[in-house]
Amino acid sequence: MRNRFTHLWQLLGQTISVARVYLQGYKSYKVILSQTVTSAPVVLQELENSLGLEVTYSYAGIGEYTVSLSKALFTDKNYTVDGLLYSVHITPEIVYNGSTNVWTSTASFDTANSVKILTTQSGDTGGVLDFPLPKDTVLSNVLNSNSIFEIRVYNK
Repeated sequence: MRNRFTHLWQLLGQTISVARVYLQGYKSYKVILSQTVTSAPVVLQELENSLGLEVTYSYAGIGEYTVSLSKALFTDKNYTVDGLLYSVHITPEIVYNGSTNVWTSTASFDTANSVKILTTQSGDTGGVLDFPLPKDTVLSNVLNSNSIFEIRVYNK
């Protein structure tokens, strides 16, 4: 009897996962990251992995991190190997300390099985956050704490 209930729970869980992907319109790999100085980013919490990806993070250089995927997923900056549209995001994209510095993070296509995350720091803003950011923006080893990184692959 117990095995029946276990099996029913598993089936129900699988059905809910499939329904959620269908209703959302995309599959996703979404995590909360943390990183310090020259360390690779670390996953604090996996929020979703309906893409079934195994992912490793590495420190590539000042302000540059590589997200390596377990399989080739991308053909270029817009499409997956299956011909589906995808997007890559990291949030917050901008953090302002309220007085002098602005840190930004961006994520983008790198290779068929990797994404590049870049973090930059702008110089003195004079206490006023204005766009475009000051021209003295440089790569920085500050990936914003509790950044949310996500890869979305949209349904056809």
